[in-house]
Amino acid sequence: MRNRTRIVEAARAALAEVYRRDVEELVAAAPLLVEHEPVEALRHWLDRVLDYAAIKRGVGRSGGSPGGRGRERCAAVV
Repeated sequence: MRNRTRIVEAARAALAEVYRRDVEELVAAAPLLVEHEPVEALRHWLDRVLDYAAIKRGVGRSGGSPGGRGRERCAAVV
């Protein structure tokens, strides 16, 4: 049981690090958006967020493209 606990804890730590870096990249992209008008900047940032979400959901396994339908839905709103 001890080995299992150590493995689970190590996996959690690795995932936390991956998510931390991914979120930092999204936050770091925000200042780059000042080059655009507000609505266009929001679209660019949402594209990044949707790409991030698509990767995390494992869209590649389903044969879909990252951000496909989600991007269309956001474009209709924004």
